[in-house]
Parts: sequence; structure tokens; C-alpha cells
Amino acid sequence: GAGRWTMEAGYGLPAFGGRFTATPHLAYGASAFGRDLSLGWRLEPEAGAGGRDLSLALLATRREGDAQPPDHGIGLELRLRW
Repeated sequence: GAGRWTMEAGYGLPAFGGRFTATPHLAYGASAFGRDLSLGWRLEPEAGAGGRDLSLALLATRREGDAQPPDHGIGLELRLRW
């Protein structure tokens, strides 16, 4: 009963002379408790440039629940793998 599903669509574009991939993306998620809508932009090193060790993303979200007013947020995400 507490399941959740999410779908995301994005398209990678070359950035900074092809050394990075910039991906604008849109996501939608739903559960029994409400809906989430996200719009963002992600920047990652190109796969041939020594692997994907670092990712930077900007994200704007809207969370809607049945019994609550909408909640808006803006976030910055930094991922580092070693």
C-alpha cells in the first residue's frame, strides 16, 4: 500500500568543449501520499574523461499532498565517488 513510482526524462548535451555532459531533466513521482514534480540540470564529466567521479545538480521541486498545501524547494546536489 505504500508503493511509489518515479519516472525521469532528460537529454545530455555536450558542455565546456565536450569535457562535460549537461543534462536538463524533468521527473514525476507518485505514491499514496502525494505527487512530486522536479525540474533540474545535472553536470557530469564526459565518460571518456577518466570516468564519472563527480556530479553537480541543481533541482527545483514541488511536492503535493492530498491533505496539505504544496511544498516548494530548491536544492543543490553534489555527488563524489572514489
